[in-house]
Amino acid sequence: MKVIINVDDFGFSQSTNDAVFELAEKGTITSTTVMVNMPFYKQVIELMKYGNISVGLHFNLTMGKPISDPLYIPSLVDKNDSFYSVNEFKRRALLGKINKPEVLTELKAQYNRLKAHIGEESISHFDSHNDITKFNVVTNALISLKHELNLKKSIRVYNKHIIGMNSTKLINMNSPRINTIKFFGLKRTFLELLLIQHTNKLGNHFTHGDGLILTKSYRALDIFKYLAEASLESLTSLEGVFEICCHPAITTADLPKTILTHTRVREYEYLKSEEFSKVKEKAQLINYDTLLKHN
Repeated sequence: MKVIINVDDFGFSQSTNDAVFELAEKGTITSTTVMVNMPFYKQVIELMKYGNISVGLHFNLTMGKPISDPLYIPSLVDKNDSFYSVNEFKRRALLGKINKPEVLTELKAQYNRLKAHIGEESISHFDSHNDITKFNVVTNALISLKHELNLKKSIRVYNKHIIGMNSTKLINMNSPRINTIKFFGLKRTFLELLLIQHTNKLGNHFTHGDGLILTKSYRALDIFKYLAEASLESLTSLEGVFEICCHPAITTADLPKTILTHTRVREYEYLKSEEFSKVKEKAQLINYDTLLKHN
């Protein structure tokens, strides 16, 4: 079992960046993705001294101001020239009100800003804020960017693999499929089958792992604890490359209140704990650069 531990939202706040710096030095995270329209994104250059962490673009269309001139991306911005909220973006995407060429314009602008700062070879992969790459209009823009710039990059995919653990510390893993419909329910199974089609589409253009590992709680902290407690036998018996997406911060004082706020500091504290260091000994931690090189 190979695991990528990716911290989203680099650049969002100083507390987020400081958590990434400390955890990168400890080796308990392996990857991060940058929001280049946020005030602290330039600090990503400081990560170049760590050879064990990959850096990608956290493509953002739902928070803050765009990089592009708002006049050229009217379907993406409100009357204040800010991105629409995530709920409004999703509503507009489902109604076909998001213009693909405009998404490509902003995607290219965000990618070029990161490239200008750290170099193209240092950008390993793409993911997105609020999971907007699940939407076809964004997926199609990513594919167009890949071919226009002849990029060889990886991408996060959202196929979900739910882990649990029995009394003997053996990990089990279930994925939503027709034969697990009783476990996940009809709605979740249907949505996950759509995501598999989405992944197959992306797989024709980008390198990717096998998806995300989660627990029933969908909290990264619970995944970390399961991996720390699991037997070496059960971890080595699982095949594949899986990502854990997390959002640690050393404090929430400089962060807005969201559904993630109360978990950020707890994730940070656990990732730097002695208990979590056991995961480094049992699971093979890799980054997106490694994934790209071996595919």
